[in-house]
Amino acid sequence: MSLVGNMEDLGLGEILQIVSLSRKSGVLTLQSGVREARVVFRNGQVIRATSTTFQQNMGEVLVQQGVIDPGVLKRALSIQADEGYTQLLGVIMAERFGVSADAIEAVVREQIENVVYSLFAWTKGTFRFEMQEVAQGDAIKVNPVQFMLRQGLNPQFLAMEGSRIIDEKRHRGELDEEPEEAVAPEPAPYYDYDLAPPKASARPEPAVPSLWPELAEPFSVFESGPSQSIEVTARLTMAGGGAALAYGIIGLLNYYGKDWQAVLSEPDLVNVSKLSVFFRFGFIPWTVTLSSLYLVWAAHQFRQLRKDSLKRLTEGSWCGVAVAVIYEAAEFANWARLASSTPSFSFYVVGVVGSLLGALLLSAPFAGLLLYLKSDGIAREFRKASQLQSRT
Repeated sequence: MSLVGNMEDLGLGEILQIVSLSRKSGVLTLQSGVREARVVFRNGQVIRATSTTFQQNMGEVLVQQGVIDPGVLKRALSIQADEGYTQLLGVIMAERFGVSADAIEAVVREQIENVVYSLFAWTKGTFRFEMQEVAQGDAIKVNPVQFMLRQGLNPQFLAMEGSRIIDEKRHRGELDEEPEEAVAPEPAPYYDYDLAPPKASARPEPAVPSLWPELAEPFSVFESGPSQSIEVTARLTMAGGGAALAYGIIGLLNYYGKDWQAVLSEPDLVNVSKLSVFFRFGFIPWTVTLSSLYLVWAAHQFRQLRKDSLKRLTEGSWCGVAVAVIYEAAEFANWARLASSTPSFSFYVVGVVGSLLGALLLSAPFAGLLLYLKSDGIAREFRKASQLQSRT
């Protein structure tokens, strides 16, 4: 069963109200000259919308509004293709990449509203409503890049709001309906129900031919090589790691430059084991040296935008925090070793407080680096720069 007619006889507002009251599922197709639009309903609620006058796909909109970054979009598209297009792109982003489903829903909802409101300017043409059940799989078959609302929009609200917007524009003389003889946009795959007009201009931007491979590419242009933030982060980390490395090497030279076993055994005429000497003079220098080497190497890899280098640099930062804690724990052990046979409580309090403050001070740069690396900004910047480098 279908509903067919002319838009001059039955306006979009009446059509939306009829479908809403009947709680039907199906696809409403509007044809006005060379322009075509589709509104998809499920149980009387609008879940998707499209218009050939809008050429920007939802992936681009999500990137522009900062909900996702180009790297996430590209990997999600790849997963969708590898799994045979069995899941909606929005579901993959939410479940596999931790993208907020509510954030995606809000953007999709806004774009659908904008598309539907624009259709109220179409006063001439034909319409056809075909009743059919609409499932998630249908959306993927029509367009793998599809986004679909979980909670549909109320058509009666859209009808009232769309009529109000058009009346206000007509009253202000801003209504600028496209002429029916306008040149049709270049045919493109139906990246439809996720399309929306740019907010910065009342007129849609010129259509840009889009093919499937292009959709998987980032939508922003970045300079080749690491960005300034990545460069500064890497250089500062390498400088800090180099200073710690120098400290560790000096400690190793001190450890291997003297026969500490003989020196420590002589006063008490008691042989001191090599293991005891190592933990007193060699353990910390070796720990500092090895962790510093790893940190400098990770920072260099990060600067070169190597794969997994962000993870490696994060691990190096954790190593720095751990070494600071270990160093102060060793200092407290030496402090306790200086105690008399009956040390006072205040003696240990001073040692504990001093060690805690020392650990906080030494670990502060590494903890700050950790917080910075965990932020969305640097992670997004790193992914964008890495992606551009792989393309160039």
